Amino acid sequence: MHEQAEEHKPDETGGLLLGYWANDTEAVLTEVIGPGPDARHWPTGFAPDAAYQEARLADEYERSGRRIEYLGDWHTHPGAAAVPSRNDKGTLRRIARDPEARCARPFMLIMGERERWQLTAWTVKPHWRWRLAVGPARLRAFEPV
Repeated sequence: MHEQAEEHKPDETGGLLLGYWANDTEAVLTEVIGPGPDARHWPTGFAPDAAYQEARLADEYERSGRRIEYLGDWHTHPGAAAVPSRNDKGTLRRIARDPEARCARPFMLIMGERERWQLTAWTVKPHWRWRLAVGPARLRAFEPV
């Protein structure tokens, strides 16, 4: 993600997060997919190469014996804080409600860059009257055994 962020700044970039659920509350991130060769980037957004990303997701799904799945998205905010914009929050809610995404609890990793890159994690949580609120997610790094 850092390499992609540096390559595309001052424009935004991003991609997909793949992995699996270890239990009801912890997801394990195993693969980060970039924007793809035909993605378009601009200072306040980007349009991914959807065909590339879908093919990579399908390959990882099959390679893993159908264990690895889509967990959410990542993107950058060059020159800005690593907090979700109104559009980011709407995207998380749409993913959570879209049956085709098959991702009721999507994650969003945002890399913001003020003086240096910072990474934050966000997800949706049930809220009052069945609405979905966007809030911080716990992000924990570990060393593979």
